[in-house]
Amino acid sequence: MSNNNENERTLEEKINYISNESTLINFLSKNQIADVKQIYELQHYQKDDDRRGIIIETQEKNSSGRTKILIDLKIGEPTVNQVYDSLYEIGKDCSIKIIMFTGHGNENDLMIPIADEYAVNSLIDQLQQSNVGILLSSIYEDKMKVEDHHIYDYWKQVNQTGKVDLPTEEEFMMTTFWDVYFDSFSGEFYEPWEAYGSISTDKKDCGFTLFINGIRKGLIELYWDENGVRYEIKQHNYSEECLKRILDIDLPDLQERYGADSVKFENSIGRLPKLYIKYSDIPFSWLYTATPRKITDFAHRIFTDAWDLREKMELEAEKLFEIEPAMV
Repeated sequence: MSNNNENERTLEEKINYISNESTLINFLSKNQIADVKQIYELQHYQKDDDRRGIIIETQEKNSSGRTKILIDLKIGEPTVNQVYDSLYEIGKDCSIKIIMFTGHGNENDLMIPIADEYAVNSLIDQLQQSNVGILLSSIYEDKMKVEDHHIYDYWKQVNQTGKVDLPTEEEFMMTTFWDVYFDSFSGEFYEPWEAYGSISTDKKDCGFTLFINGIRKGLIELYWDENGVRYEIKQHNYSEECLKRILDIDLPDLQERYGADSVKFENSIGRLPKLYIKYSDIPFSWLYTATPRKITDFAHRIFTDAWDLREKMELEAEKLFEIEPAMV
C-alpha cells in the first residue's frame, strides 16, 4: 500500500475515533480543556490529503452560552499552517482550537521547516500568552489513544471571554517566513523551539540583516513586500568611501547577476551611500497561496544568495583595505 493510501486510511480511522461523543467529552474534560455537558453539532472538514478536522458546538456545564471547538488532525508532524487556519480561516470563530498530530509517517513533512513540533510549540506558546485559546495535542498510533501533548502553563491563564491580542495575517506570515522558513537554513544557529520569540510588525521594516566586515558599519538588509524582494546595502558613516570603492570593482558583476535595471547605487553629497538591488518580482502575497515546498525552496534561494553577496563584498573589502577576514 502506498504511503498516501496508508495515510488516508489512518487519517480516516483517527478522525472517526476522535469524533465519537464519549471520546470527545472524556478528552476535553480529562485535560481541563472544556467541561462539556452536551454536544449540539459536529461538522467535519478536510484540508489537503493529510489533514482532517472537526468543529464541535458544545454546551459547557458552567456556561449559559455555547462553545465552538476546533480539532485539526494531521498525519505526521504538526504544521504552522494548521495554526494559521485555526486563527484566520476555518477555525476563526472557535474559542478553543486544538492542533493535533500523529508524530510521524508523512513524507510530505521532510525538509519543511513549518512541519516541526518544536516550531509549532513555540508559536502556540506565544499565542497563549496573547490569550488565544489554542493547544497542541498528539494522538498515538499504537492504541489509538487520544492524549494531550502538553498543557502549557499559559493555558491555565487563558480567559476565553477576554480580549485576544491576535497578530494580523501579514504579521503572522512575515514572522513565519523570516523566522522559520528563512532562518531554518542557519544550521546550528537555528533553534525552532524559539522560532516565535515574538510576532511583531518589525519584519515590515526589515526581514533580515547581515553585517559586512570591512565596510564601516555596513550592512545588507532584505525586504519583501508587494513589490518583491529587494536588498538595501548601506554604509553608516562617512569615514571612507568603502561602498563606492567596492562597487567600482563589483558593480558590473552585480548588474550581470541581477540585471542592469535591478541595481541602483545612490551616492549623493551629504547623504550616506546606499545600494538597492531588486532580487525578485514575486509579491509577498504569494505566500498565502504557495505550497510549503515552494516557499521552502524560495527561502533557500534567498538565503544562499544573501550570504553569497555578503561574502563577495567582504572579499573585495579585504583586498582593498587590507583587513583581516571576518571570523565565522
